[in-house]
Amino acid sequence: MLYFLNMSNEKYLEFKKRFKVDLFTSYGLSESIVGCIGDNYYEKMSYPAIGKVFFAYEVIVADIKENKLIPLKANELGTICIKGRLGYELFAGYYEDELNTKNSFIDGYFISNDIGYFDENALFYFFSRNKDLIKINGENISSLEIENLLSSHKKINNASVICISDALACDKIIAFLELKDYPYEEEVNILQKNKELKQIEKELITLNLRLAKFKQVSEFIFLNHLPRNYLGKVRKNVLGEIYGRN
Repeated sequence: MLYFLNMSNEKYLEFKKRFKVDLFTSYGLSESIVGCIGDNYYEKMSYPAIGKVFFAYEVIVADIKENKLIPLKANELGTICIKGRLGYELFAGYYEDELNTKNSFIDGYFISNDIGYFDENALFYFFSRNKDLIKINGENISSLEIENLLSSHKKINNASVICISDALACDKIIAFLELKDYPYEEEVNILQKNKELKQIEKELITLNLRLAKFKQVSEFIFLNHLPRNYLGKVRKNVLGEIYGRN
């Protein structure tokens, strides 16, 4: 079975055990038309890696400086950049948006704005969306790592984290948590911490301790559901607004 969504180790293993299937990961974007990195049926599954580069694509990890790509070596974190034939492996361009199309390419590579790296075996790893990358005191933090950890709790359906600055201008990580089996309400509401939620929070704090100290969540907020756009992606800007009203 082919899948494109990131998930925690616990959910990955639980899904495989429950449905008795092999899971083949694939990474791609709308602009790459189909997955450009992924597992190969004839090789061992690479999870938690996202796989190797598929035929007809060229993928590098690079730093971008002064509109130039500086290719990085194995295990160095940078931007995933993709090359292919326009209109075949890659999209031909954004509709009636020549400027945005031009700015999306450097040295013939499409700039994915995703952060990742590859190892000595040419296996690629997804680290974070650039817009979801959290930086605290010079450290790069993958929001995905934290979200997957929190989502592994049996009572949590989905988790989303953002970084905010408090009154002392200190950055801290806030986690928004969507509970499983909660009655759907159209409006997004913060749930008051009753006895059950306080117990869940206590267990999440224990999970939190698995992370390096600079990655740890400072505050847990429970929602009836996470705000999403029409594609099902969490609207993190709305989470910031919700926190500001809290």
